[in-house]
Amino acid sequence: MKFSIYLAAASIALCGCAGSDGTREAAFASGEPWAEIECRASETFIAILPSNPATGYGWTALCPDEVKLLGKKYLPDGGGEKLCGAGGSERFEFAALSKGDCEIKFEYLRPWEKNASPADTKILKVKIN
Repeated sequence: MKFSIYLAAASIALCGCAGSDGTREAAFASGEPWAEIECRASETFIAILPSNPATGYGWTALCPDEVKLLGKKYLPDGGGEKLCGAGGSERFEFAALSKGDCEIKFEYLRPWEKNASPADTKILKVKIN
């Protein structure tokens, strides 16, 4: 049972999948440093990263020229029930602007700690056809 859960988490982290509206999604499994996604130029895609803003940390995205950040939103765990201190996910939406392979770097940091290193980093490898 545990093996199948880990296998499912790894497959989500390694490849993009379509969300309920057909938009491609890449979800980072906890502890996974990178994920991949493939899309077409002019399409939008989503990256989902585990997060807990109660700690003061949040994700920032460093985008290459091939993609544009359209927005981000925090989604609490528990189906919308906001429990104090509970974690959740940050959902980033991007537009693929031009064909090519690129990487989006995500940094998990506290915005007021200007010279601090990120607590975590993740890479989304993007292949735009």
